Amino acid sequence: MPRTRRPSTPDTPYWTHRSWQASAAFLAVVALAAAVVFFTSGAERGGYARAVSRTPASSEVRVNPCRAQAPAQQSEGAPADLRWGTVHGTRVPVSASQGPARREGRLWRCFARTRVGAALAAQIICSQMSSPAWRLAVQDQVVPGRGRERFAAKREFVQDTAESAAPATATWAGYRTLSYQGRSATVGLLIKTAQGYTATSVRMRWADGDWKVLAGDDGALYSRLTASAVPSGYTLWEA
Repeated sequence: MPRTRRPSTPDTPYWTHRSWQASAAFLAVVALAAAVVFFTSGAERGGYARAVSRTPASSEVRVNPCRAQAPAQQSEGAPADLRWGTVHGTRVPVSASQGPARREGRLWRCFARTRVGAALAAQIICSQMSSPAWRLAVQDQVVPGRGRERFAAKREFVQDTAESAAPATATWAGYRTLSYQGRSATVGLLIKTAQGYTATSVRMRWADGDWKVLAGDDGALYSRLTASAVPSGYTLWEA
């Protein structure tokens, strides 16, 4: 059983903070991840084994489905061909030039090796974790390791959200690049809610010809959410 801590304690786990819980309500993926991280780690490896065993055998083979292409954009601006799509009820930005280039059922992948491509990948991959296809997304779009094992094991305990559930009250609003080295990136993501803005960050790695999320050792796919009064320093998807 998880330990009970006072909300006012500085080292209180981020998923127990009121700001996290309030922000988590707006997107299915955020609510999902908050619940996932809450579970203890007892039988984690067994849970991950069950998760992998339920995916098609063909997904075990590492094949690069993404065609190599020269980066189309390295600036911080939103791509000119930005459009909006929906991933399991969550509205997400997409781009013909930056990705995703392939949409195979509920799995969207193949992003440009650029700052914008990393940002789009971070938002879409996290959004896919609330869908019934989350196992494929974990296996294909999360870097292998302890963090992935912990997330997958805990995710087994969380019921998939219905795509027909109440619409999100907030949306992905923008991004900023915190670090970028070609094969690794840390992307700050901005979320717009009825109360203002909330920010988080996701660590990304370029592997097998595409961007993947690097989960923390605790299984978290992104950092603790923080309130942001204004979107200063972020590139907004919509001006």
